[in-house]
Amino acid sequence: MDVMITNQLIYFLKSVLLGAVLGLIFDAFKISRLFIKHNVVAIFVEDVMFCIISSVITYSFMIDISCGQIRIFILAGELIGLVLYKLMLSKLLVTLIVNILNLLKQILNFVFKITFVPIYKLMLIVLKFIFKPIVNYMKKIFEKFKIVLKSKSELMYNIIKNGFKSQSTSI
Repeated sequence: MDVMITNQLIYFLKSVLLGAVLGLIFDAFKISRLFIKHNVVAIFVEDVMFCIISSVITYSFMIDISCGQIRIFILAGELIGLVLYKLMLSKLLVTLIVNILNLLKQILNFVFKITFVPIYKLMLIVLKFIFKPIVNYMKKIFEKFKIVLKSKSELMYNIIKNGFKSQSTSI
C-alpha cells in the first residue's frame, strides 16, 4: 500500500511539473504575440493550437502514467503546476526573454546598417551610372513621339473643321 501511495505522489509531482511546462508553452505563444502583430483570427488559431498541444501532451502523459485512465489528481497537479508557474516564474521569464529578443533585434539592426546599407547605396550609384544614359535616350525618343503625335484639341478641331460633326457626337 505504501508503494502505491509513493507512486501516486511521484505521478502527482510529475503532473505539477507538466503543468509548469504547459505554462511555458503558453508563454511562448504570448511572446510571439508581443513581437508579431496578430489579428483576431491568428489569436484564435494559436489558442486552438495551444489547446490541442496541451491536450495531446496531457493524454500522452496519462497513457504513460496510468494506462490512459483519467485521474483527477493528475489533472489537479497540472492545474496547480500551471498556476504556480504563472504566479512565480511567468512574468520574470517573459520579461527576460523579451529583453533578450529586443537586444538581439537591436544588434541585428546595427549589423544590417553597417553591412547592407553601404552596399545598397553603392548599388544605387552603380545603377544610376548604368541606367542614366538609357533613361536620357528614352526621354529623347519620347520627345520625338510628342512632336509626331498631335494633341487631342488639334484632333477635335480637324474633325469639326472637315464637317464630320455626326461622327464626333457618336464617338
